[in-house]
Amino acid sequence: MNNNDNNFLIIIPEGKYKDMRLYLEDRCGSEHILPIEMYYLFQNAFKNNYKIFFLKCNSKHSIIIPEEDLKFLKTDISIHDQENYLKYCFSENVLKIKEFQYLDILKLYKIAIEKNQIGAFFLHPFLDNNLYCFNIFLIVKNNFDLNEILNSNFNLIKINSVIEYYPNTLTIEVTKKMYDLLNVQFKDHIVPYDDVSKT
Repeated sequence: MNNNDNNFLIIIPEGKYKDMRLYLEDRCGSEHILPIEMYYLFQNAFKNNYKIFFLKCNSKHSIIIPEEDLKFLKTDISIHDQENYLKYCFSENVLKIKEFQYLDILKLYKIAIEKNQIGAFFLHPFLDNNLYCFNIFLIVKNNFDLNEILNSNFNLIKINSVIEYYPNTLTIEVTKKMYDLLNVQFKDHIVPYDDVSKT
C-alpha cells in the first residue's frame, strides 16, 4: 500500500483484530475501499491455489445505445436527480443489451455451477467504438480449462486477449486502475465520497 492510503486506512497492529483493515468512514468512500479490498480478495485467491485471468474483449454486436441513455448512464447521481433516476425508462436498445448481457453472464454462471471451477467473476463494462462491451476478471481453480470460455459464443463480446495474473503482478496499483470508480464510463450508481453528504 502507498502513503495515500494512510489517511483513511489503518491496519490493526495487535490484539483480537490484528492485521484487519479499518477504514475511516469520515475520510473515504467506496472509490477508496473497493480497489484495496479487491486486491486482498485476489491475493487471498492466490493463497488458496486459484488462478486469475483478465479477459479483454471487443464488442461483437451492433446495438447502439441512444444518446439520452448514454447521458443518463454516464452521469453521477445527485440529491437533485434521485427521483428522476428511479423513474428513468431505458430504450429498447438498452433493454436488449441488458438481456444479452444476462445471457452471457448465464454462460459463465453455468460453467461455474456445473463444473465447479469458477470461484468468482467480475465484469468491467465500457464502450468499444460507442458499443457496449465488458471485460471479465475470472478467479478459477487450478484445473480450469480456459478453452471452455474462449470457445463460448457470447452475444455481446468477443474475447480479444487473456492476461494471467500472478501474486507479484496483481498489485494494488493495478486494482486501483481497474477499479477507478470515479473515472468509469458508466456512473449512474456511483456516489463519490465528496458528494455523500449532499445526497
